[in-house]
Amino acid sequence: MTDIPTTRYATLGEDRIAYQVFGHGDVDFLHVPGAGVCIELCWDYAPYANFLRWLGERARVITFDRRGAAASDAPSGETLPSWEQ
Repeated sequence: MTDIPTTRYATLGEDRIAYQVFGHGDVDFLHVPGAGVCIELCWDYAPYANFLRWLGERARVITFDRRGAAASDAPSGETLPSWEQ
């Protein structure tokens, strides 16, 4: 995989959460980047991009920017749904 995945947006109430899906495999792997990390900028840092490509060779990787960080919208102030929802 050499291309940078497209950033898409899921909605959580009125907020948009930035996420990317890439790779292939029978396993879905949820990659949660560290605080302050932007999923779009990860691809500009060669060691991190190589790590993500390595993951993508083994699994379908889903990664996202936390609510209110990087490419995701700032929190709207709306109450978050419970984990069950």
